[in-house]
Amino acid sequence: MQSHLSISPSLSNTIISELEQLLLSPVTPVTTSILLHNVEQLEQQQSHQFFSEILYQRITLTKQIDPTTQILNIAGVIASKNYEKALNIEIEAWPGYYYLLERLAIKYFDNWAIFWCQYEIHKLTSKYKDQTSYNHQLTLNEDDYFSVIIPDIACNDNLYLTLHHHAPMKLSDAVVLINLSTFVMQHKWYEMLDIIKLSSYGEHFLLLTNNHENISIIVSTARIQQWQDANQWLYFSPFFRTPQWELCLPKNINLICKELNLFNESYQPITKCYNSFEDHFNENILYKDKVCEILRLTVSGTRLQAMFYLYLAQKNINQLLDSKKYALAYTIIEQPLMIRFYESLSNNEYISIANQNLNDTGHLTYKGLWVISNLNKKLSTMSFRNYKKSLKLLSRTNI
Repeated sequence: MQSHLSISPSLSNTIISELEQLLLSPVTPVTTSILLHNVEQLEQQQSHQFFSEILYQRITLTKQIDPTTQILNIAGVIASKNYEKALNIEIEAWPGYYYLLERLAIKYFDNWAIFWCQYEIHKLTSKYKDQTSYNHQLTLNEDDYFSVIIPDIACNDNLYLTLHHHAPMKLSDAVVLINLSTFVMQHKWYEMLDIIKLSSYGEHFLLLTNNHENISIIVSTARIQQWQDANQWLYFSPFFRTPQWELCLPKNINLICKELNLFNESYQPITKCYNSFEDHFNENILYKDKVCEILRLTVSGTRLQAMFYLYLAQKNINQLLDSKKYALAYTIIEQPLMIRFYESLSNNEYISIANQNLNDTGHLTYKGLWVISNLNKKLSTMSFRNYKKSLKLLSRTNI
């Protein structure tokens, strides 16, 4: 792909020379900060396009070298041996500073995707320089937390704290930072980088607590998408509709569909293959205002805190969705313990639809449905202690 980027002589004499010097410097917090600052100047004078160009052209080369990587997500491709080979191939259309940036990314951040993510985090956090020391006394007491659904976080000018930066931030920036710090950095969903702006607006669920300064601290978030925006749903994106997805419907799927009261009485699911089932299922839903997609369900904190927030977020979001008369929520889940927990339930609280081993890790990613009313009833009767016991028991029986 021909690049339309070029660098002015003045830019070359300043930023580029500093970047070249950073190749010879040791990796320290100071030199890393200098690198990110220089890249920010470069972006302001050129374009943000070079981040996606460099990443996706290397991904394309890898898939040409090894077609078996076609089914992998970006993290899987980057971890493959042939990605290393792709890095050694010269791309004729690239300006020289692309190679310089690529070498710096590997030196300072291990790979280009991590570099891109850390740069996006740097841009957000550098906007908020409040040095006040805020006290985070986070408990495992449900009564210390509250939940809300915000119709459009871009229209909210209040400041919020997160567990990923010391200073309060505007809500839209806070949610983007949380997504970058959890989904991208922790879970390596690098696909989000190119569409991270989706996290800065729209309807979102928030799980919060207050500190002593009465500033709300966000510990969990999720994006809620209505059916009228189904063309933007992750659930229906090409990556999640490939032939590699295997149908894994419950045996009583016919009965479940009847109990949902979303279909004509004559409706019968098509269970031959995944895409046929999904297309037919969606076409026959009579009340599409009663379904939504829940995506980017984030939790922050330590391992124990994250487990608690995941439990409480599911509990509270289902309660709020049930109060708004939603019947189904489309979800994509890769956490094995969540899936085991759902499979242990006996009253059709969750419907598994299809699964796939995305990165040959042995862990399946599941596409499925929350049956809101049933799941709300179940979770509303549970305590965190009972939830934790269920996960431990399931983990032992599945080892």
